[in-house]
Amino acid sequence: VGSGVLILTRVFRKLILVSGAVYALSKLRNLLPKHIKYTVYNSLFRSFIEFGITAWGRSRSVDIKRICTLQKKAVRYIENSKYNSHAGPIFTKFNILKFHDLVNLNQACFMYKFINNKLPISFNNFFLKLNNFDRSLSLQLALLKRSNLQDFPSYAIPRLWNSLPLDLKRKGSLNTFKKYYARYLAQDYSTPCTVANCYSCRK
Repeated sequence: VGSGVLILTRVFRKLILVSGAVYALSKLRNLLPKHIKYTVYNSLFRSFIEFGITAWGRSRSVDIKRICTLQKKAVRYIENSKYNSHAGPIFTKFNILKFHDLVNLNQACFMYKFINNKLPISFNNFFLKLNNFDRSLSLQLALLKRSNLQDFPSYAIPRLWNSLPLDLKRKGSLNTFKKYYARYLAQDYSTPCTVANCYSCRK
């Protein structure tokens, strides 16, 4: 319970911080070129949400949904597009990952470091390997008594790692792994809209 409360508190603090970042971008949208606004986004928005996101990113707090909404506003301010325009193509244009994909990327990178012994020694026995680990690079998942524990890092991170393709897990460096996985996560961002009579598409 204590760790859950701590995560919720941390999410709320993140919401306050990124709200200020989006406000700043709203004031700069007509004053600065796009590449400068992109830098502001990385400095004031992404840096705030990505810090510690491996631990708190899967929280079920309603504030997570608000952060996702604010992120869409932020990228629209970078592009200086209308408030209801489709955000997906903008994410693609600036190589920005959506919040939940950013969670996946950071957690997968954490596990890549664990598998390749690049974490502090305090994590050495944090996860248990399957018997066929050398062939699958997969880990054991704990038996949970409550379904709400599925989003806790100790369970969610190895589950995510187990779901990745083996060829991705075997990438030779963290940078290569990160590049390929980020590309995989963003592959559907520019999928054409299928909503009939979509107002955003008709603007």
